[in-house]
Amino acid sequence: MKTLITHWLLALFSTRFLVCLLAGAVASSLLPLERMNQQWLEWSSALFPAAETPTRHPLLWVTPHKAERDRLQAHPLLASDSFALLQQHIERGGRAALLLPAPPLFAPDLLQSLGAGAPLMARLQQIQSWQKASQLIIGTPPEGLPAAPPQATAVAPTPSPDEPLMARLSRLLSTPLPPLRLDNSRPSHLRIWPTAAPGDYGYPLLYQNQGHDYPSVLLVLARGLNLDPLQGLSATSLFPPGAGDGRIFPRQALPFTGTDLEQAALAATPRTLLIIDATESAEGEALARALLSLQQQHYLRSAPWGAGVSAGVLVLILAYLLLLMPLLSPAKGALASLLLGTLLAGSQLALQPLYGFWIPIAEPLLLLLGGSALMMIQLRYQQDYQRLQARHEHNSLQLGSTLYHQGKLEEAATAIAGCRTNDELLGLTYDIALQQEKTRDLLGALGNYRRIQQHRRQFKDVGQRIDQLSGKLGETQVEIPLATTQTLMLPEQSGRTPHLGRYEVIREIGRGAMGVVYLGRDPRIARTVAIKTLTYDQFESSRIKEMKSRFFREAEAAGRLNHPSIVTIFDMGEEQNLAFIAMDYAKGEPLNRHCKGGSLLPVRTVYRIVAEVADALSYAHRHQIVHRDIKPGNIMFDADSGEVKVTDFGIARISDDSQTKTGSILGSPLYMSPEQIKGAKVSGTADIYSLGVTFYQLLTGEVPFNGDNLVNLTHQIINSKYKSVRSHRSDLPASATRIVNKALQKEAGKRYQDAAEMAEALRKSLTKEFVREPA
Repeated sequence: MKTLITHWLLALFSTRFLVCLLAGAVASSLLPLERMNQQWLEWSSALFPAAETPTRHPLLWVTPHKAERDRLQAHPLLASDSFALLQQHIERGGRAALLLPAPPLFAPDLLQSLGAGAPLMARLQQIQSWQKASQLIIGTPPEGLPAAPPQATAVAPTPSPDEPLMARLSRLLSTPLPPLRLDNSRPSHLRIWPTAAPGDYGYPLLYQNQGHDYPSVLLVLARGLNLDPLQGLSATSLFPPGAGDGRIFPRQALPFTGTDLEQAALAATPRTLLIIDATESAEGEALARALLSLQQQHYLRSAPWGAGVSAGVLVLILAYLLLLMPLLSPAKGALASLLLGTLLAGSQLALQPLYGFWIPIAEPLLLLLGGSALMMIQLRYQQDYQRLQARHEHNSLQLGSTLYHQGKLEEAATAIAGCRTNDELLGLTYDIALQQEKTRDLLGALGNYRRIQQHRRQFKDVGQRIDQLSGKLGETQVEIPLATTQTLMLPEQSGRTPHLGRYEVIREIGRGAMGVVYLGRDPRIARTVAIKTLTYDQFESSRIKEMKSRFFREAEAAGRLNHPSIVTIFDMGEEQNLAFIAMDYAKGEPLNRHCKGGSLLPVRTVYRIVAEVADALSYAHRHQIVHRDIKPGNIMFDADSGEVKVTDFGIARISDDSQTKTGSILGSPLYMSPEQIKGAKVSGTADIYSLGVTFYQLLTGEVPFNGDNLVNLTHQIINSKYKSVRSHRSDLPASATRIVNKALQKEAGKRYQDAAEMAEALRKSLTKEFVREPA
């Protein structure tokens, strides 16, 4: 169950999926959904053709030429050709509809301003008489009608929100039709009725204005033009109680196209319904299709529960995409989405012949198909990631088990640290902790027991062992706060102080890539020393002899270095399975304690420290020694005296050229130059690069490159660009950017070629940019 929840959360909160979902939402807003629904309606209508029945009132859709259409749009009274056609057709006993893009005004003063008041008034009176006789209907799109007609007469009182559509339509059909008055002029106004909105593939039967119901042009024509098939039209025959929003969706295709005025004058008969279309959006075609579909009884109607069903389907599809599909494989998800899409389309098709309902499905189908495609992409990436993660965890557990059986307990615990919790992981961690108890690494054992308890409190006897170890550590040892790994308890030697060679070991003070660092004392001259160890067990047995020889050779070379900013090496030796170097114990603390936001040193101090380290590196490079592991942890700084010391000369060469038994590289990859990462031959410019990284981190609290794994990190170091230091801290001087950029060049030849050049650049900047700043 936990795995299922994890998969679901990964899919739900994946940045890639959320971005894709947002892109899908934006795309859906740009797609012509209404056109897609209309196209689906036309395709589905072809599956259910209407029976061939004669049309007793033929329709004629007239599209005037552009000049005449422009006159009609300016004002219908100015269109002489159209007026002549209307007069000829109506005088024969025919009926007509005039569709305009906007409602015209008919005030007398306006007609006078047109320049021919008397003739136009005569035409107006003629149009009014045609309208009174229901021989002419004028319609405009609803958005062209005023928000509150000054003298609009409501057909019915304001409908109740719960009143079914059937009752509203019944009232419209049984009530004399009043005009929708559009101006405040005397009785010289006309009756204007709303058409369908442009682009609406359904046709409304009623229109609401300021809470009142008005019939649309379609309903007025169906009722007032005496079309025989509509003589017995009632609201019940059109819609069941409470059905939908009063729109019908024509399914009958027009068997004719628009004709011009001249052809219409020849073709019209007294039984012809003449539709003159002066709009730019082919409103006449939509009205003709709707009237023809009503005559043929071949139309669909909006369902009373359509809006709720559409919203519910969208919610269900979204739930399927986010909750169920992440649990399926890409193949099964694709099949499930295909079946759901087929079911959705089939259900919509079934509603048409059975109930005559139309429910748009473009939106849910788009969400289903588009969302499924995006989710399958996400699932594919997720599967690949999970496969890699499982393989990595398997290899980590195998490595941890191997290290455990070799006695490398700390390395074994580190190898399995990133694995997901399961019985195998807990069991191996428990075995490691038991063995750490036996080897007196009590802090290591305690830490592993606590990790087990965090994931499973009742696992074996970890609670009892935690209590026992906590008591022992409280009695025998004071914990030393370190930035490295746990303190190692040295085995007792018959009550005597433990030794490495002639040096007394006081306590552990740190750990590095190769071994433990101890605080020691030379009893011969009462000198405090630091003792750094190299454990042979981390190397292949065939290479131990070579590594010992190199270790002592490099330590001897580093021991000849004599510089005030380099820790002096006093001695070296060997004890059982490790080698050690005794060196000067540098007071102060490593600079890695000043690499976070709240503990950064003053900028001027950082410049001075890095300049002294650069001087030390220049001195070492002149003696043919490359440090290879410059980082804040290998630079000691005493704030009281201002003394700076570089540690680990001579030892870094061993770690740089070596690998452990497990194949892991020793060293500090965060600070390595690109050529070190590639395993190429390095020179002093590699130290300059590492010093540049250290300078960057001491100024900003961040490293230039950081990855969640070694592969990602090395790719960034070799190929990627880093953020400018001033993007982290805008108060830094311009020289910080300039010096860092020079030191961190990918190509060694483009960096400072001598660390002394970098030191000089730092000191020049100190003189110019920090003259007034206290140290």
